[in-house]
Amino acid sequence: MVSLFFCSPLYDEIILLCLDLGELDAAVAIVADMETTGITVPDHTLDRVISARQGIDSVTDDVPE
Repeated sequence: MVSLFFCSPLYDEIILLCLDLGELDAAVAIVADMETTGITVPDHTLDRVISARQGIDSVTDDVPE
């Protein structure tokens, strides 16, 4: 699989914008698509997406039923 690192900064900005706007599902979908097509996702971007996802999961775990 060829790593297309040259496109990564643009995708990185789009993913971070999605996170800033609260569009976690869109950010996750973009990361998944990038990995599927062989585009390298920077570690710091993956860390931010995972942290955002864990933050959402912990909030929903704290909601009383």
